[in-house]
Amino acid sequence: MRCPECGKECNAIECDDGIGPVEFWGAKSFDSRPYMGSDCCEAELDDVDYPDPDDRGDYEYDCRKDEEAEERACR
Repeated sequence: MRCPECGKECNAIECDDGIGPVEFWGAKSFDSRPYMGSDCCEAELDDVDYPDPDDRGDYEYDCRKDEEAEERACR
């Protein structure tokens, strides 16, 4: 996919435009504004689905299994 800002080829990554820890009249909070952005300049990508946190564990498991298979193949 192409970045809408710079036009380079890019991948979608999770970005956060929030300001982080906030305190307002003694009440503490955390400001988070997640969006999907390009990996080159973090431009917002409208046509990309936001990742499901439940899928993250499956993805990490699959990556770990792929690495183990590659290690076995190299031996």
